Amino acid sequence: MKTTVILAAISILFFTSCRERIDMDLDNASSRIVIEGSITNENKEHEIRITRSIGYLEEGSTPAVTNATVTITGDNQTITLTHTGHGIYKTIPAMAGIVGATYQLKVVIDGKEYMASERLNPIASIDSIAIDRANVPIQPGVIWEAGKTYYNLGVYCQEPGDQVNFYVFDAFKNGELVSDTITKQFVSDDSFINGSYIYGMYAYQVEAVPGDSVSIRMYNVSQNYYDYIVGLFSAGMSGNPFSGTPSNVQGNISNNALGYFWVSCIEEKGGIAR
Repeated sequence: MKTTVILAAISILFFTSCRERIDMDLDNASSRIVIEGSITNENKEHEIRITRSIGYLEEGSTPAVTNATVTITGDNQTITLTHTGHGIYKTIPAMAGIVGATYQLKVVIDGKEYMASERLNPIASIDSIAIDRANVPIQPGVIWEAGKTYYNLGVYCQEPGDQVNFYVFDAFKNGELVSDTITKQFVSDDSFINGSYIYGMYAYQVEAVPGDSVSIRMYNVSQNYYDYIVGLFSAGMSGNPFSGTPSNVQGNISNNALGYFWVSCIEEKGGIAR
């Protein structure tokens, strides 16, 4: 199974809203619009975040764009999003993406249009999850601490064989997101498991104690979004501001904007650590 650059060490495993802010590695050229957000099959408010980039060596947070007109069209309807502050634009409170529909994002800022679109593909059902006490660290981003216990989380599911799928995984503990940055997510395609039944093969590792509730959330994303995340991993900064600025990672937003508008179905299952 092909995995991302940071997951090479655990390629024997099965797999790896936009909720996190993506701090793009940018040069010091003119400011660019950054658009991030998603539509899923969850019945909820969905968000689009719009900011302006700043130079790599500039200080301060990215400035929010508060004067945009934002619409999402799909499933024979167009929804205008409402700005709720800090560059966050939200849909109506109860909106769920429909499998098979293509969703188009349109953002207008000072007369300039930014567009993106993606199709919402179906996802396999997770029958159950494995929650096993871990003996060795296997998860990137997880540094074992003495005296703490860790659990491997795996999935049982039938992987569809009629198409190539690309997966993103999140983990939760007691309702709180563990994979709270993109570099903590687990991503993979289905190269070596296409059409197979997956018997609890591990997808994540979390620090927990007996009695904690844990869960895995699985997204079936487009190949373009998968490649985008891989690009973010590959372009990650070394932590040294004098080592040079990696190239910008281009998303699917038109008109030279940065960021990505993605759509996905979601499957989630949980249980109790023992």
